[in-house]
Amino acid sequence: MASLLPAEPPPPVPKVTKRSLPPDIRQEIIDLHAQYPAFHPHEIATICFVKFNRKPAPATVKLILTSDPKPTTTERRHPRYSEIEDGETRRRTVIRLHVDGWNAKSIAEYLNVSRTTVHDILRRFAEEQFAGMPDKSRARKRPRKADISTIQEIKKLSENPDIGAY
Repeated sequence: MASLLPAEPPPPVPKVTKRSLPPDIRQEIIDLHAQYPAFHPHEIATICFVKFNRKPAPATVKLILTSDPKPTTTERRHPRYSEIEDGETRRRTVIRLHVDGWNAKSIAEYLNVSRTTVHDILRRFAEEQFAGMPDKSRARKRPRKADISTIQEIKKLSENPDIGAY
């Protein structure tokens, strides 16, 4: 009679304790440090918490960075702020990094932009959500103080200065 169980037992599953980090978190720590070496261990731990809902201790992050293998990627995830042509894409990049757990200082240094710009984008996003992402018009919002007849009179005087005082 055939058994419902396989003939050989399955391979043992490595035991994961609270003290050991899964390989994907370890690799993320290494990749983040390779992508932006100025990260402090607590910043990397915060990003891991946002991404994996598990926050390693900063001391653990230091140990992983000194002992684990090389990063899988060595290129930037996002281009510099000035290299992105579309304004909306620029702002979305800042928001995306912030949602991933990056702090404003790290975003500013990584994208090579001022902290004020990063804070302005984050404030604008907090106030207007995604409606604030497109470029805003910088056109005049109030009507001109001089009406059209005054503008025409000034133009006529500038073209013919002999008519009157200019």
